[in-house]
Amino acid sequence: RSLTTSDSRANLMGWGGYGCSSGYGGRGNNFHGGGSASTNWRYLTEADRQGPRREEIMMSTTYAKERFALTTTDIGRIQGYRRPGGKGGTLTMYYVLDLKDAAIAKHGQQHFDNHVPEGKELSGVAATERAEKEEQERVAAQAARDRAQYAVVPPERLLNKGLDQLQAILIRCEGGRQKPPYEKSKAGCIERILKAGYDVAAEVAAMEKQKAADDERRGQQ
Repeated sequence: RSLTTSDSRANLMGWGGYGCSSGYGGRGNNFHGGGSASTNWRYLTEADRQGPRREEIMMSTTYAKERFALTTTDIGRIQGYRRPGGKGGTLTMYYVLDLKDAAIAKHGQQHFDNHVPEGKELSGVAATERAEKEEQERVAAQAARDRAQYAVVPPERLLNKGLDQLQAILIRCEGGRQKPPYEKSKAGCIERILKAGYDVAAEVAAMEKQKAADDERRGQQ
């Protein structure tokens, strides 16, 4: 999409087309521009458009500060560029690789890779964090499903059950009656459940029977 003088939401651009928006790192391309106008800039030329950096992505001043943890002073040391003819107003753009070099020089490679937003994207740390969060959410969602009233789980997911549910399973596994000692921990219940020969098929049958009885009782109310 072409950037016009009224469009202040382009955060990333490929200046090879003098303003064609381009993605970077899989993120969206909406951004509210602004910030102090840079004094270290020049207009892009036809030579820039045809030159070796024509395919490189550029960022606006404010977005560059946010993503690379740079200050106004840091940005002022980097060559900035504006669209020719004043079409972009004071919107100054910077090559991402220049921003990366400046951020590494300021923060060091290790800090850049692990703590600076754009560095975390480039190093893969951010992707790892997202994957870990997704896995945590998946595990939590599975645990919630396993705690449903009539849910039956394999042995390795018994820990997802509540203590009261495990106590009920234990009674069924030990012949339908409570045997001493009374278990007050999930670990103790699970140990005895497995020792008694936990059977998923038998538990499914028990839950089906329980649900049918509960449905019948509700229907009579």
